[in-house]
Amino acid sequence: MFVVFTCFVQFLDQCTAVLDLPFSARRLFDKKGVEHFNLATLTRDELVYVTCGEPWSDPTLSKSEQQRHFLLSNIAADVAQMKQFVRLRDADSEQLMSIITMT
Repeated sequence: MFVVFTCFVQFLDQCTAVLDLPFSARRLFDKKGVEHFNLATLTRDELVYVTCGEPWSDPTLSKSEQQRHFLLSNIAADVAQMKQFVRLRDADSEQLMSIITMT
């Protein structure tokens, strides 16, 4: 497993140099946007994309569509966090009410 990981890191380093990226390549995606963490999961001559840590962004979309997709994914993450907050808050208030009614 260590050898596979070393090859993966070397591949990302090579991508950084060949593509003259401003930062080190950190993430590897296939053409469907699936992230890969080692080279063994790829097929020979498969088209891949590397990023400097950013999430997947479909290169076939226009810049405005990419920005819209990014904003919508951020909103979805924010809504999920708000729902979690409300669940925790409701659970705390239910526990508090049960304690008050017990006394």
